[in-house]
Amino acid sequence: MTEHLSDADIVLYVERRGDADSILAIAQHLDQCWDCRDRTAAIVDDGADDRPHVGGAHDNARTPLPDQRSRFRYLPWAILVAIAIVVIAIAIRVSG
Repeated sequence: MTEHLSDADIVLYVERRGDADSILAIAQHLDQCWDCRDRTAAIVDDGADDRPHVGGAHDNARTPLPDQRSRFRYLPWAILVAIAIVVIAIAIRVSG
């Protein structure tokens, strides 16, 4: 298959109603065609759960980006601990 898949082909593939040769041909096409893969994904998942579609089993798949919030989640606590240490050091020096 060199042309894009029709909606009927995609539905056959998603519902596995075609014969084995058709299903395999469609699967091979989906391995190479991002446009048809996106159309198929839209049929399978309408996006109602708002999950990002990143990553995948293919070599050229996009890799997920690190979550910035998880990267710095301990930063406020580290700042508070540093401030507490400075305050305690100043209090010891002033009282001593």
